[in-house]
Formats: sequence, structure tokens, C-alpha cells
Amino acid sequence: MRDLFDDVAGRVHEASGEKITPSVYRTLIGDLVFRPVDPTTEDGKRQFAKIRNTNDPNLLEEFVRDFPDHPDTAAAKARLTQLNEDRLQQQRQTEQAGLRKEDDGVWNSVKSLGSTAAIDVYVRQFPSGAHSGEAAKLRAEIVTRQNEAERRQNAQAFQSKEDNSWETARTADSKALFDRYLQDFPSGAHTAEARKLRGEIVARENESQRLQTAQAVQGRDDSAWDVARNANSKSAFAFYLKTFEAGLYAD
Repeated sequence: MRDLFDDVAGRVHEASGEKITPSVYRTLIGDLVFRPVDPTTEDGKRQFAKIRNTNDPNLLEEFVRDFPDHPDTAAAKARLTQLNEDRLQQQRQTEQAGLRKEDDGVWNSVKSLGSTAAIDVYVRQFPSGAHSGEAAKLRAEIVTRQNEAERRQNAQAFQSKEDNSWETARTADSKALFDRYLQDFPSGAHTAEARKLRGEIVARENESQRLQTAQAVQGRDDSAWDVARNANSKSAFAFYLKTFEAGLYAD
């Protein structure tokens, strides 16, 4: 730097015809050396200024390839990384949007079918689908309705069977059929009436048995009396009285 100032002062003094003698003031200590400008570095600055905010990864890759050691290469690589991340994020969003559209389409079809089988297919295809919670709720509702319908159907079938059994027993007025009804339907709608009618049948049977027994006894009484009367002997009458102490002809 000192040589530069001295050289400039000498040229001014010479150019003025030695009329001007410049004074040199300096506060710099030591030697100051100017280095030549690297044209590659300057070109890199100009190129990077053009692509600093580009969204074209090809331009950034070209800069990194052409200026691997440039001070702005790190920024170019960072920008390139950001663009790649943005591209991947956009790609993921696009894929997710496509999956959601497919998810929604399948779910709408499943809802229109309204069956547990269709819901199970949806859950297998989309185990973490957007409608998983709704699918579980709908399936539970369908199962509840199916169970209730089956319960009503079974109740109706049971009631029909009971009614048929009751009508058969009542029409036949049979103790055996009343017994079968009471055995098959111990808490049936006609249990009390079945027991009542069965009791009436038993009472009639007992009365019929009593009458038959009485008739048989009376027949033997009549026969024994006829024998004693025809014999017309003391021993014959004694035998009758011994056999039929309370007989019709004892008095």
C-alpha cells in the first residue's frame, strides 16, 4: 500500500512539472496486499443471484455441479433439499387425497348395502380408514337389529307352537295332550286353564271308575242275593249277610 501511494505522488509531481509536491498521510501499519479477483467466484455470484429463489431443481443441481466449491453452493444445496421435501410432501398429500377419495367411495357403497359382510370388507380394505369408527358403530347397530329380529322370530315361532299345542289339547279334551302342553310350556299363556281342564278330566275319570266299581259290586250283590233267595235256606242267607254285610238286601 505504501508503494502505491508513493508511486501516485511521484506521478502527480512529474505530471505537474514538478510544481506540485503531494504529501502522503497514512495510518496503516504493515503491508496491505490486493489479491486478484477470481472470475469464477464472480460468475458464481451472478448465477446464484438468478436462481436463488427458483423452484426448478434442475437449475440448482446444475449450479452445484458447476460451482462445487462456491460460497453459495451450500445455500443452493439447502434450497434443493427444501424443494425435494416439498415435492415429496405434495406427492404424499396427493396419494392421501386419492386414498381418501377411494375410502369415501367404498364407504358410501357399504352404507347403501347396509350389511355386516360389506362392513367387514371395508374394514379389511381400510383398517385405519377415515370411517373406521362409523363402521364399527353401524355394524353394532346392524347386529343389534338382527338379534332383535331373530328374537322376535323365535318368539313368534314359539308362540305359534304353543298355540297349536293348546288348540290340539283343548279340541281333543285329552288328559295326555294337556300333560304334553304343560310339560312343553310350563309358563305358557294357557297353563292355568290347561290344569283346570285336566283336573276336570281326572274328576270325570274318577267318577266313571267309581260308578263302574259300584255297578260291579251291585252286580255281585244281586247275584249273591238271587242265589240265597233261590236256596231259601238259613245257611244261604247267612252266607249272603256275611259276604255283603252292607248289601242292598241285608235289611
